[in-house]
Amino acid sequence: MFVRPPFVSAITNRTKMKILHVADYLPGLHKVAGGAEFAARRVIDEQSAAGIDVEVATLRADLPSQVLPWRHYEMRNLDRYAPGFAYAVKQMYFPADPLASTDLATAIAQSRPDVVHYHNLHFSGLSVTECARAAGIPSVWSIYDYWIFCPSFMLLTKDNELCLRGHGEHCVECVGARRLRVLKPLKRALFGLRTATFARPVAAVDRFVVLSEASRDLLEHHGLAPERICVLPQYIWTEAAAAEEPVEVVPGRIIYVGWIEQRKGLHVVIEALARLASEFPCLHLDVLGLPAHALYQAQVEQLAVERGIAERVRFRGRIGRDELVGELRRAFLVAIPEQWENMSPVILTEAMAAGACVLASRVGGIRQFVEEFSSGLLAKRDDPAEFAERMRWAMNHSGEIAAMAARARRRAKELFDPNSINTRTLALYRSLVGVRKQGAPRG
Repeated sequence: MFVRPPFVSAITNRTKMKILHVADYLPGLHKVAGGAEFAARRVIDEQSAAGIDVEVATLRADLPSQVLPWRHYEMRNLDRYAPGFAYAVKQMYFPADPLASTDLATAIAQSRPDVVHYHNLHFSGLSVTECARAAGIPSVWSIYDYWIFCPSFMLLTKDNELCLRGHGEHCVECVGARRLRVLKPLKRALFGLRTATFARPVAAVDRFVVLSEASRDLLEHHGLAPERICVLPQYIWTEAAAAEEPVEVVPGRIIYVGWIEQRKGLHVVIEALARLASEFPCLHLDVLGLPAHALYQAQVEQLAVERGIAERVRFRGRIGRDELVGELRRAFLVAIPEQWENMSPVILTEAMAAGACVLASRVGGIRQFVEEFSSGLLAKRDDPAEFAERMRWAMNHSGEIAAMAARARRRAKELFDPNSINTRTLALYRSLVGVRKQGAPRG
């Protein structure tokens, strides 16, 4: 049984630190909730459960109000007045949002935290990172993608290859001029300024937290000093790790969990399954998630029809978190066909904690946490043939798949232990605050 040891609270009580977490959106407060949002919420909840003095600032909630275990500040942003346009400008060229920055500055003044910890900032604008610096408060930023170096977040070229050039005029070839080509010269010029416009808010952050060593390497490649980067993996999904009742794995059942969009690679799994359909009649796929882009979902649905496996692919939509635990535990394989150098997908942590065997792309942080043919299966990204080969191996070695799933669960409890991560995070906070402030009265 997974049990959180009690020693963390004693440590946090001695520090008397207050942490203000800043995130665009969080599950339970906002309708928009993907992997980054769940990862941020898990950091906040685990720290709060451990006795750390936590407060939170987010964009205005759009779900019914609820009782929260921490003080909550709300921020406005320009997207409410110019939806789509304001976000695109902040994402692509100028990451400033005066409304969000003004409201966060007010929240910091009221909270008087020892450390400000930023999370997903796409909609509030990167310039909010300057608020803590202006108040003389150290800051940490947990980043879940490569936005600060790539306007598409993923470091992928238009040919779906890893881009190591960083942002600049060349970005227009991937994301800047798909429509309205008359504006291409202007967009090229704006992308040329992107490095400069992003430099100041990036410089305002004291430490960057990434989820894997692979991400650390990429950030260093793009110019961040090694001493500014700290690797802290995601927290384990406690509910999944605690589930002990026996379940019966459904033979041949593969599940996919997450947004339905091209960068997640669902088409790879469908194509791989089609190659094995006649060989393994019980092989089928359940898709648990919502479309990020309706066009892509239509494309993968059509792909299943064209390959003659439409009856084997079920699109079930998003399900509740409680239900998801059981779905993961009953799965024969959990497919994670990421197309980009993902730092560490949330579903990877969740699947391993639940005791599921993953079949994942050999990219990013996945390579660090999944020991190939020991705690999971890996395949080359965007390669249906290799994914099919791994599926075939799994179907022919079901006993070994069960053993891998058990090892994955044990490994998850070791790698993603909340007490260990809290201790390391507190050490990071303390190093920024300094000995002078430890235990000193606020204000």
